Amino acid sequence: MTRILRPLLLVIAGSAVALAQNTPVAANAAQPDHATSYYQYTLAHMYANLAAESGNADTARQAIAAYKAAIAADPLSAMLADELSEVYIQFNMLREARTDAEDAIKRNPNDIAAHRLLARIAVRQINDPQTNRINSAMIDKAVEEFKKVTELDPKDADSWTMLGRLQRVGQDSDGAQNSFQKALDSQPDNEDALVGMASVYLDKGDNAKAADMFKRAADKNPSAAALKRLAGTYEQMHEYGLAADTIKKALTYNPPDATDLRKALAEDLLNAGQAPEALEAYAAVAAEDTEDFQSHLRMSQIYVQMGEFTKAREESDKAQKIEPENIEVRYNDVSILQAEGKPKDAIATLEKILKSTEAKTYSA
Repeated sequence: MTRILRPLLLVIAGSAVALAQNTPVAANAAQPDHATSYYQYTLAHMYANLAAESGNADTARQAIAAYKAAIAADPLSAMLADELSEVYIQFNMLREARTDAEDAIKRNPNDIAAHRLLARIAVRQINDPQTNRINSAMIDKAVEEFKKVTELDPKDADSWTMLGRLQRVGQDSDGAQNSFQKALDSQPDNEDALVGMASVYLDKGDNAKAADMFKRAADKNPSAAALKRLAGTYEQMHEYGLAADTIKKALTYNPPDATDLRKALAEDLLNAGQAPEALEAYAAVAAEDTEDFQSHLRMSQIYVQMGEFTKAREESDKAQKIEPENIEVRYNDVSILQAEGKPKDAIATLEKILKSTEAKTYSA
């Protein structure tokens, strides 16, 4: 769940636009005072940085007050509302934030920013750090608030995406699929919504549609992470050639886990029946990681399939030098002897393995 919850905390937009005013947002929205808003934002940003450095709650409240004044001058600024929420959360003023939001909703039940703040607070409390369990009541609360947000602003793709993520965590696949679709209706290239929809399709076992979503996301914003997701889906579909091509593209971005990606590339090439290319990929991995016996073992097995037994033996010996007691490596000698048409030698080698691993007692 952590993988899902972390982006929830990062992407949700929200705060109480009307927290510092008794007048509904719409009354002031027509003529925002940008000059005053920018001045108050500058103060708020300064106080927020000072509070972060010192940990002083009073300075944090000064930042909150300045953010409220900036929002009062420019109620529709999503950036101001989002930063106000961050201050509340950073300084663990969730009760104060909730009170402000609930008061704003009492004055104006359709205060969308206040609903966003309540949703964000609920998301913050989904994962109980003491029990390390998911609080289903907080999921329900966050879903309720985001449903209200999307009702008030049907074009808010980010809120639709967050609602979809929450519904997926709550195991409401159909609801999540509908929410992600609403987000894509508003923003067809929204990467988070595309990835969310792909995840729902994976949950439902529809790998082909999941791959289509991942491909759209990778085409829109090419990155190693996006391409790895797509390659993983191709692997589940047993489309190893497509997976290999996709990993090659991912490697062009020089990701930090390039060695692991090269290992995956080699496996995909082998599964795709591209033995010579797989040999090259395994050789590159072995050269990069001198302790990687698996690559030498795989190369030995490929050479056996190609009937090149001398090379197979050379790679097997390299693997044994790194991991002399590994059963898989030792049994590879048996496979080579069998392939060479030496059954007696294969039997003798296998008997040695059995003898050396013999124990006085065995578990069930």
